[in-house]
Amino acid sequence: MILLSATFSSLLVSLVSAHGYITSYLIDGASYPAWNPYGAATQPGPINRPFYQDGPATPFENGTAIICNGNNLPTSTNAPVTAGSTITTIWDWPSVHPGPVMGYLAKCNGPCASFFDDGPWVKFQQDGYDASLATPWAEERLRAAQSWNWTIPPELEDGEYLLRTEILGLHAASNVGGAQFYPSCAHLVVSSGTDGAWPQGIHIDGAYTDYDPGILVALYTITPENPAYTPPGGPVLLPTSGAGAPPPSSTSSTSTSAPTQSSTSTSSSSTSKTTTTSTATSKTTTTSAAGPTQTKYGQCGGVGWTGPTTCASGSTCTVSNAYYSQCL
Repeated sequence: MILLSATFSSLLVSLVSAHGYITSYLIDGASYPAWNPYGAATQPGPINRPFYQDGPATPFENGTAIICNGNNLPTSTNAPVTAGSTITTIWDWPSVHPGPVMGYLAKCNGPCASFFDDGPWVKFQQDGYDASLATPWAEERLRAAQSWNWTIPPELEDGEYLLRTEILGLHAASNVGGAQFYPSCAHLVVSSGTDGAWPQGIHIDGAYTDYDPGILVALYTITPENPAYTPPGGPVLLPTSGAGAPPPSSTSSTSTSAPTQSSTSTSSSSTSKTTTTSTATSKTTTTSAAGPTQTKYGQCGGVGWTGPTTCASGSTCTVSNAYYSQCL
């Protein structure tokens, strides 16, 4: 009995640790720590709301964990960000949970530390399934890169916003309640916006349901021959006009990019442009002094990449996958 109990406990720990979370945010040249659910009780100023564990959020019918994860608390640290710039989330994500990757914004209309309403949330980016890529699912590309880029729309009014990032795992989604949601909310202070119209948005607790066709779906039925898949939460309401994300974006998506990138292809169900990237399959360092130099964290190589391949001093062009290399 003791042996069985120990074995079960070990398995439970293994299953929990198989999920993942954001470890840091790269914003306008600065790095901000993210909440580590298994770190010390007191952590240095995470900009995303602390939550209790890295497993999937409680099903949305049972509470509001679907919005910013379970038992989330306000954080005292806000990250300044320039409207139109790119935020890179760095992940510890060992999971194999194929599915879409989505980004939302909520206008706090004051301090985000006191904002706990369910939105409205405006979807500004999503990546789902792209049959034209060697790695079709967005989550698989995020897992390969351990990072993801989000371009903050330039049309925002200056002020405080919550950035909600979400991975939706569909590996068990053929059963009702089997889909797994991994949301996280970061506190941002946006400046240099253009004060464009703010879309109506959605309330996630209600817009997401157990029977949504993007949530109740048999993963094995989505194939290159049958690639139709639409993520939940409605369409992208505030598309950005950046270029690609590391990893490249998908057929039902609006995707974004690191600074200085340019678009080379368009996705089939989004109004924004996307980029397919990286040519190498092993880590490389560019040494040529000729031509333009890419900034740290920018793209430096990949399939179809025509931009700079030389990294700024102190960074190395590192391969994430066949489609994306990044100056790190």
